Amino acid sequence: MEFSFLSGLSRHKLIHTLKRPHVCNTCQKTFRLADALKEHMRVHSGEKQYTCNIGQESFPHPSGLAGHAGVHSTEKPHHCDYCDFKTAYKRSLKEHLRRYHSEHKEECPLCCNDFYSERVAALS
Repeated sequence: MEFSFLSGLSRHKLIHTLKRPHVCNTCQKTFRLADALKEHMRVHSGEKQYTCNIGQESFPHPSGLAGHAGVHSTEKPHHCDYCDFKTAYKRSLKEHLRRYHSEHKEECPLCCNDFYSERVAALS
């Protein structure tokens, strides 16, 4: 998992100290909230209740549907702070940052998540 901003690193570290009493019986991933576990279970059940109103694609989480929206748009709202790369997808920008601009990242010492610039924080 990657995070994309430096100021979020301190806030992110807090998740490593908070209790996560809700455990997935399938993969042992833990959650602070029961609702988060319930939503996570869709990954294992294959349930995809979020459907694109333009195409036929369905997704288990609203974030998947939101990320898919770029397929139907010519807009490329996500751009790199370090070069002229632009993309319709946040995940593509994160991959680009990891691949080409690793010198600009900070890493969480507890879980190795990556953090980049402040401007990219708006993507999260």
